[in-house]
Amino acid sequence: KIYRRKKSYPNALLVYNQTLQKYDQNKDPLSAEIVPELYYDLGELHEETGNFVDAGEAFQEAVSSYNHPLDHPDTPEYIINSHFLAADMYNKAQNDTIALLSYQQAISLYADSENKEINERVFWARYQIGSIYARQENNEQALKIFKELVDHKDGEGQLWEKLAAENFRSISRKLAYDEYLNE
Repeated sequence: KIYRRKKSYPNALLVYNQTLQKYDQNKDPLSAEIVPELYYDLGELHEETGNFVDAGEAFQEAVSSYNHPLDHPDTPEYIINSHFLAADMYNKAQNDTIALLSYQQAISLYADSENKEINERVFWARYQIGSIYARQENNEQALKIFKELVDHKDGEGQLWEKLAAENFRSISRKLAYDEYLNE
């Protein structure tokens, strides 16, 4: 972390990889407990350097190496965040297929959470899915998701609700205009 703070990214990457190699192969369960958090930190490092695919993979490794239930109330925040951050990184890299799957997995795990911050992440994940569909010109799917977000009772005044409404109007206008031109 010292190398990261000093923005000495090559050295930080080397230390993270060496530490992961040491602890990831360790058979001692107590020693293995550090591995998910190391992967999380590695994901943050890759994000800082713009390596979004590597960041997504590291965040997914954080989840994969976590040897406890993912939807338990005691699940560490960095594990929950890893689900959403992996999807965000793949989305930034425009790896739409993996981003969609990652967002859907995060939503399925945490949609029923009573934690307000996690719920907010779930709504943003839904918004991002709609945005990916819009980018792919899968307008019907995008409209459906944006409409659900606009109509959701928890959306009042939320940024994701406003953006969903804006995207819904934009896509609807485009489709209406295209239909008009085709007449």
